[in-house]
Amino acid sequence: MQLAMLCLESDLKVERDLKSFEIDVIFRRLISDLKMIENGVVIDEISVKGSLVAIAGDNLGSNGIGGFPENFSTSLPLCLGHDLFEGLVSWDIARYLKYFVQSNFFTYEQLNGCINCFQYLGSDAANKPNT
Repeated sequence: MQLAMLCLESDLKVERDLKSFEIDVIFRRLISDLKMIENGVVIDEISVKGSLVAIAGDNLGSNGIGGFPENFSTSLPLCLGHDLFEGLVSWDIARYLKYFVQSNFFTYEQLNGCINCFQYLGSDAANKPNT
C-alpha cells in the first residue's frame, strides 16, 4: 500500500464552496498516473501493472470523492465495522452495486462476467457468489 495523494479539505475550498472548485482538477494528475500504471509501466525491463483498490478518508470526504451526498442522513454507512459485525454488509454491497449500475459505471452483466471469470481459491471457492 502506498500513499498516492493527501490534501486538506481547507485546501479544496474556493469561496467556501467545494463544488466551485472542480474536483476533477484536483484528481487529474492522480487519475492520469493511475491509468498509466493500469496499462503497465516498465521497471528494470519488467512490465508492472497496478490499480487503485481503496481510498481512505473520513465519511464526508469519501462521500464527496464518490459522488455521494455529503451528509450523514443519506451517506455511506457511518461505520463499516458495525455493518460487518451486525450482518448488514450484503445489504450495503447491494445498495452500492445498484448505484454503480444506475450511474453507468458497469452493467450487471459485466459484473456477473467478472465474478464468473474470477479464479476463486481455497475457502473462497466454496463461497463463490451466485450470478
